[in-house]
Order: sequence, then structure tokens, then C-alpha cells
Amino acid sequence: MIEPIMSKKMRILVIGPVIAPHLYDRVQCFARLGHQVALVTNTPDYTIPGVDSLIIKGLPLGGMYRTIALSRMVGFYSLVKRFDPDIIMVHYAAGLWNWMAATCSRPLVVSVMGGDVLFEQTGPSRLERRLTASLLNRADWVLAESDYLKNAVGKMGRKGGITTFTWGVNSRFLPGRRREDTFRKRYRIKEDAKIVLSPRGMFPIYNIDIIVRGFAGICRRIEASLLLSTVYVDPRYKKQIENLITDLGIEDKVVILPELADEDIPALYGCADVAVSIPSSDGMPRSFFEASACNTPMIMANLENYRDVIIHRENAYCVELDAQEVTDALWALLESKALHKRIGDNAARTLDEMQARSKRHLSFIESMFFRFAGRAKHICFLKAVIHFFRLVMLLLLSPSIVSRTDQPVFDSIPHYIESIVGRGPSKK
Repeated sequence: MIEPIMSKKMRILVIGPVIAPHLYDRVQCFARLGHQVALVTNTPDYTIPGVDSLIIKGLPLGGMYRTIALSRMVGFYSLVKRFDPDIIMVHYAAGLWNWMAATCSRPLVVSVMGGDVLFEQTGPSRLERRLTASLLNRADWVLAESDYLKNAVGKMGRKGGITTFTWGVNSRFLPGRRREDTFRKRYRIKEDAKIVLSPRGMFPIYNIDIIVRGFAGICRRIEASLLLSTVYVDPRYKKQIENLITDLGIEDKVVILPELADEDIPALYGCADVAVSIPSSDGMPRSFFEASACNTPMIMANLENYRDVIIHRENAYCVELDAQEVTDALWALLESKALHKRIGDNAARTLDEMQARSKRHLSFIESMFFRFAGRAKHICFLKAVIHFFRLVMLLLLSPSIVSRTDQPVFDSIPHYIESIVGRGPSKK
């Protein structure tokens, strides 16, 4: 545990995607340092020890989703005013609350994660790209997990104030370095079968179809089973993968996993002999560090942005987006015990070095937070108004944000008004 460098404690408001497992440690690390931390969330069941969860509720207006969202935007400003943060930290530079942080007159730090600034991954509209660029240029400081992401932020017009910082692996993986047979027993996988894990979401960008075809090639040589994660799912793409598995005749060798609890993920990596992650575009993948914590070697796409960390045939096995290359890589790792051990051990050392570096840098991050928190923040009123107007236009024009049927609302209009003018933020 890292000791705080100053006696003063900060009030830190965190905004980020609670569905992202790695947000847990990124939020809790500041609570462990003794700061008062609150997380904006839509998920009542999501809890982080030592962290307050704040829910922004809207007017109870039935199916008027755009109006509900607008009423929640008012609630956001009320929440910020009453929590009175010394600093706002945004993880992921996209999303309604994330973008709204740019209009608050508080010190602002943004941590980019990959898909938020690598637009080829998510295909945002021009308006959404403008909002992300505006948020990044408004921030007092931007943290990027790799130099590649740092350069992507710079291309959006930001001049300086960008630091490369890798957060590290989720604490539930530490200590790792263990083999597990939980999933082998659960899905009745043969004792002599090699287990290949695809840990990424079932979306086209992750090229699961290439992994399945590559796995089918190895099945002709050895007994093996493939576990496919469904942490995120595109239903149409999942159906295509299911049809492909049937066409290849490997239904008995592939397990499409259900959604798993966070605490099951280390055991999933621990049971695998090899993990495969070959996206067309990526930030710095958590999956590599999670596999490294369990000494599981990983086959990875040969992407430019990995080269800060990944060395082919040393701490990972890099391939082009080709099924035959995946087959050859699987065979090389499963046939050669020496190569398998070298890559697994080197990946574990890479993780250890990164974890040690992250702990050292966290003190620097905290000191910078104190530095920004001590400043009076004045933002350009005109820029804030323009940014807010773009957000309203997005709500009015983009069904992707407002076609939500599960927006949290108050049980009555008087309670909503009371929350705006009276009581403190709505906690879970």
C-alpha cells in the first residue's frame, strides 16, 4: 500500500464505465490513499469498498427518454455542486457524463483507454469525435496507457500535458502464477486436451472468426478445446460465430462461455494453456497482463501500438490477422514446452516490472492531483456553452445514447426537484 505524500485529503469525483473490470482498481487506489472518492454510476449493484456510488436520476417521464436524459443532465450539475470535488477524474474520453465533465469549473484529469480515442474501433459520429476532442483539450492533464495512445490524443489538437501511465492489472489476479482446473471440470474437458482461451468480447473487431478457424486447424493435430468469452457480445456476430463452428464441425470442441463474475476470471486464465487476442485495433490490452499474471502465454495481433511492451517470441507470440498464422502459432506454443515456458515466464516478468513501475508512478500521479486541486479553475464560458449545446444536439439526434429504457429516475417529480435544490447526491 502506498502512503499518501501529503496530509491533506482530496475529494475526487470519478466518471467512467463501470462495466469495465479494470475501473475497480483505478478508483479504489485513491480511496486506499485516504482520499474521499465517489463514482458516478447507473448500476445500483456495483460497489467498490471505500468508494461512494452516486446515481444521477431523472424525471419519471415514462418513455420520454430524451427528456429524462436532459433532466439527468441538470442532476449532474447539482451532484457536482453538492459533492464539491477538488478534482474530477474521467476514465474513458467518451460517454454522456464523461463529456459533461468538460463543462464543469473543476480541475479535470482524463485517462484514455483505447476505443475512446482510436475511432476505428467504435465508429463514433463526427459530433461524438468533436465532443471527445473538446474534453481532451479542456482537461488539465491526460493520462495514456501507451505512447501510441498518447500520439492519438496529440492528433486531436492537444498540446502537451499528456503522460504515459500504465495502471496495472486488477488486484484479483495477484498473486497469480497458478494453474486451475475449475473450468476443465465444469465443462467436462478431457484431461489430456489443451485449452485455448479467447478472452475478448464477441465483436467483429476482435476477429473471433479468425481465432475459430485457426483453432480448427490445430484440432487436426492434437486434442484441444476452445473457450470463447462473452464479456461483451454483438448478437449478430455471435450467431455468425455459432454457424461457423457448426460448418467447421467442431461443436464438441468449443465452449461459448456465459457471462462470468469478475472473481471467476483468474481461474479462467489459469486453466488455459494458451490465450489468443488478435483485434484489428487496440489500446494496451488488459488481457495480456491478466494472462501474464497466470503465466499463460498469449498469441497477439502484430499491432504497432503493442511494440512499447510486446516482443515477438519473447513475452508473446505475434501474428498477422490470418487463420493459418493462428494455427501455426498455436502449434508452436503447444508443441514446444521450452517456447511455451519462455514466453509465459517473460510475460510474467513484464507484468512484475509494470506493476512496480505503476506503484512508483502512482505517488507522482497523486502529487499532480494535489497540484491541480490547489488551483482555482476558470473555464471559457463560451467554449463550455458550445460543448453543452453539442451534447444537447447529440441527445436530440442520436438514438444510441437516448434509446435507453433503464435510465434511473425518481419515483415522483417533487423528489426530483428536492434532489436538485435540497438534499445531497443520490447514493445507492
